Amino acid sequence: MIEKLKGKADMHCLTLISDVTYAHQVYWFNNTMRPMKMSLILPKDRPHEGPRPLLVWLCGGGFRVMDKDVWIPQLVYFAQHGYTVASIQYRTTNESVFPDPIVDIKAAIRYLRAHAAEFFIDPTKVVLGGESAGACLSLLAASSDGVSLFEKGDYLDQPSNVQVVLDYYGTAYLDYEHDIYPGGEETDTGDPDVKAGWIPSMLSSKMPPVMILHGDQDPFVPIQHSYDLHERLKELGVPCDLMVFEGTGHGADEFYQPEILDRVLEFLDKHLK
Repeated sequence: MIEKLKGKADMHCLTLISDVTYAHQVYWFNNTMRPMKMSLILPKDRPHEGPRPLLVWLCGGGFRVMDKDVWIPQLVYFAQHGYTVASIQYRTTNESVFPDPIVDIKAAIRYLRAHAAEFFIDPTKVVLGGESAGACLSLLAASSDGVSLFEKGDYLDQPSNVQVVLDYYGTAYLDYEHDIYPGGEETDTGDPDVKAGWIPSMLSSKMPPVMILHGDQDPFVPIQHSYDLHERLKELGVPCDLMVFEGTGHGADEFYQPEILDRVLEFLDKHLK
């Protein structure tokens, strides 16, 4: 059988670029250097592409472990809908101290902005999101815009601010400087009312729009945390949507079903446009 077909003109194939080094950090008792990596999902036929919004993703893992590639299959959805996606590595509690993970996240964002032309990124449209521990760190990184404590490394001429935050079953109510990254140095934000590792003290009307997704049967992060965060952001005048999943626990598959990803994309498009 011979069959003649016509391809779709708007069809875009994607490619995965893994293990891109965005920074080097000290390692092994401060005697060696470790490359910090990210994985990127980009259009395969890039010469014909224009700038895309950027989604920077942080994997969870209780702050103790993380794998930048574990959520790549789900993140493909956003690349298929016009986003450049970067899933980044950050330092965990078994290898580092506060504020190192936030330093890593902001260094990755600055690196991506510095390479915006190469990776087909619109540097004015950056989304920072994550799940579980990654969501917590996303909130902390987004709420600390302009705090010099977290701005270390290369490309310091580039901003590390973001325009939207995705919070998948995270919490704002953790003391990162002491309880999560024990042994961390005492940190100074330059404002006596702002505690570097405590998100509630860092939230302000400058916070970008936030979308929260949380299950009401989460055994690790009580749903009330997200209700409280939603209420606080509304008081500050920050756009915030909270999607509560009935009968759902922590990290369940329900958060990544196509209908929910469509809703997330709608929120992103609304605030980036």
